[in-house]
Amino acid sequence: VDAAAQGLCAEGMNIGGTVEVSGVKIHMVTALHSADRGDPAGVVVELDGKTLYHAGDTGLTYDMKIIGEFFHPDLSFLPIGDRYTMGIHSAVKAVEFTRTKKVIPVHYGTFPLIATDPEAFKSLVGDRADVIVLRPGESTSL
Repeated sequence: VDAAAQGLCAEGMNIGGTVEVSGVKIHMVTALHSADRGDPAGVVVELDGKTLYHAGDTGLTYDMKIIGEFFHPDLSFLPIGDRYTMGIHSAVKAVEFTRTKKVIPVHYGTFPLIATDPEAFKSLVGDRADVIVLRPGESTSL
């Protein structure tokens, strides 16, 4: 997609890099996944005194522990679909690694092979973090 042709400001970056756009810091971090268009990645976003971590399509990686130690995410988006990303049990470990305060499970339930129960994930996370299960069209705030 040609972002500039669509009137968007595009900023190139790579894993380990940071860009700042309009006071929002974006850090590109590792993800483990197959890819035919470059390296898979997640992002850590810092804005308005809050830190968000979107793991992207990924399996569990020990780098998530570094993300927790370095960035202290207030909210993380973690995949739970299994088969093509980490599943529920690995995502619980990712909650522990990242030390996130809140977590929104993502990348599940959009087709049969990744059907999973976000409430089971919520139960397994327990008091480690506040799990926010969003249905299509719903939103939340920090």
